[in-house]
Amino acid sequence: MRLSFVTPLFPPDVHAVALYHKALVGELAKTHNTTALIYGKYPEAVERVTFVAIDKQEHKRARVIKMLLALLKARSTTDVYLITNGPSTELPALVLSYLTRKPIILLQSDWIMYSRFNGFFSNRLIKRIEHTINVMVISDLIKPEIHPLLPYPTEAIARYEKEWNEHTSAISQLVYYVGT
Repeated sequence: MRLSFVTPLFPPDVHAVALYHKALVGELAKTHNTTALIYGKYPEAVERVTFVAIDKQEHKRARVIKMLLALLKARSTTDVYLITNGPSTELPALVLSYLTRKPIILLQSDWIMYSRFNGFFSNRLIKRIEHTINVMVISDLIKPEIHPLLPYPTEAIARYEKEWNEHTSAISQLVYYVGT
């Protein structure tokens, strides 16, 4: 399955959502041919992932237009689009939904951005697509920190691994389901 993962936040951004996106794209790349379309100049490398980067320093309109063009260009190598929320990704995805019949999945993982814009583009995009994934508590899906001067967080690591495996398995199954 050929997957295009679209996100405005990706390391070296330091937000927890960026770390989650990096871990998720790395996990999806194990079972899917993955391309990540991101905003940023120098994304942190992830094994088996091809990157298309849109410079964040450009004007907002130019960035969004370049993302839309990148999404359109990726049509021939994409079976499923996995779009993370945020106006800079949702607006191009909304336009894309009118121009292609490829399945689009919206991953709502950045609740701060959603609340800031009251879901303006999200609500319109949700009406055009069939599948939305809501990640309510992103902190449960971020690997616990292992500090050398503190006891090893055995329980937290076990809880994280269980939730992470269930979460990524569900997303991977949905990608496969909508792509076939």
